[in-house]
Amino acid sequence: MAEGAVAEGAVPEAEPAPAIPRCGCGHDRRHHMVSPEPTYTGWGKFWVMFMGVSSIPIRLDFRCRVCGQAFDFTVDPTECSALL
Repeated sequence: MAEGAVAEGAVPEAEPAPAIPRCGCGHDRRHHMVSPEPTYTGWGKFWVMFMGVSSIPIRLDFRCRVCGQAFDFTVDPTECSALL
């Protein structure tokens, strides 16, 4: 049998699932005790702070409110706009 081939009737091994980042207490970014902390550009800060206009952040850091650890982040614009 060729290398990497699967025998007939055998179930191929599944790829391992990617590890989900978790804080020290075991919470992931979707847990209710984890808060996203936005980072804005200079103009983004201006619009949010002085004009009260919503602005899409350039980065979101995820921080656990129990242990205080920042353990994950995203810079994907789709996720950044959806989570705020």
